Amino acid sequence: MARLATLALDSDSDEGIATTGWSDDATGDSLVIAYFDRACRISGSLSEGEHQYRFNVAVPEEGYFWLRGRKLTQETSEMVVSEKPAQLLLLLALRPRR
Repeated sequence: MARLATLALDSDSDEGIATTGWSDDATGDSLVIAYFDRACRISGSLSEGEHQYRFNVAVPEEGYFWLRGRKLTQETSEMVVSEKPAQLLLLLALRPRR
């Protein structure tokens, strides 16, 4: 598995200037695109403070897949394989200059 990342770089220094991420415009769900070299299943959970992250990813074959982080409750999120949304947003959070 390899997660593909989008980067926002300073054109003069190639230094990262922003944290980036994908979002579904209709739902606000966070999205990640990943490449899998074979069919697989990723399952389990991870707790961070009061929040629980569940993984229920079933990849049927080799290829690129969208992974959707959807909020189930205020304290629980789940990551699943998803179709590409109709409208994607690329989010940028600029870093302060040093």
